[in-house]
Amino acid sequence: MVTPSPIDTTHPSVPAISILDSTWADEPLLSKTQNNWNSWKAQMLDVLILSKGLDSYLNNSARRPDLETEPRAADNYILNDKSVHTYICTKLTKEELSHVKSHTSAKAMWDALKD
Repeated sequence: MVTPSPIDTTHPSVPAISILDSTWADEPLLSKTQNNWNSWKAQMLDVLILSKGLDSYLNNSARRPDLETEPRAADNYILNDKSVHTYICTKLTKEELSHVKSHTSAKAMWDALKD
């Protein structure tokens, strides 16, 4: 049996991070009919970068900690990924959301939106 790292309790390697939604400009929701992917993407990345690097959940640079050795950090990773996923959902038209709602991770949703 693996023992969790004692530091994981007080200083997990992955903190829970809040999204700074107040930095979102008046960019409309993502809509392929408006052809606004480039400006929407730039705004989304800006918000996530300013939110202590949450853009890392979109480009595979965020690594999920081991659940046995770092349970709190692993839980925070899952929470952060769900936060980014949900935030993206709030910035999509209903039509866009219907195409990507089956994707359960922020990265998978992001990749589907790029296509």
